[in-house]
Amino acid sequence: MPARAGGHAVLTDQLLVAPVRDNATQVEADGVGIHTAAPMYAGFAILTVPLGAEVTLHVLDANGKTLATQPLREPASGERIFNERLTFDW
Repeated sequence: MPARAGGHAVLTDQLLVAPVRDNATQVEADGVGIHTAAPMYAGFAILTVPLGAEVTLHVLDANGKTLATQPLREPASGERIFNERLTFDW
């Protein structure tokens, strides 16, 4: 999730996850030295994942069954944010 810094958006270590599965109850992120989990609220979960970390997201149901997995790596810096090219001059 972005935050404001100096009048523009910057990346934070907060990741908003919105799985399309109605029966999802929890999201986990696993990577080298990383394991974090968050419950679903109103169809969303917010995880804390270090910038630039490579993780695999796991969407779980109430029984702990994996409903979906997705690899994720958000670059810590560069010409993209949320994997979209940045526009500096409007």
